[in-house]
Amino acid sequence: MACYYYEIGNKDRPVELLDLALKSLDGHGAKEFFQRDLLQTLANYKGEEVCSGDVCVAPQTNISSGATSKAEQENPAERGALE
Repeated sequence: MACYYYEIGNKDRPVELLDLALKSLDGHGAKEFFQRDLLQTLANYKGEEVCSGDVCVAPQTNISSGATSKAEQENPAERGALE
């Protein structure tokens, strides 16, 4: 949902949703699995470094505006992309 709101130009709602998602991870075993990705997305949306506990992430400047799965980003040759 955060990506949708960000793409339609509502820049505040995605930040709220990602903050809520990060808070919901407290006390759960899933925190280690999801925290870094959520923080990275939040940093990208805010355009500044964000921290949660001892984990800090800076925004990436080389990302596209569209949502792309990690699998597509990691190995475009296997998807049949021509270079």
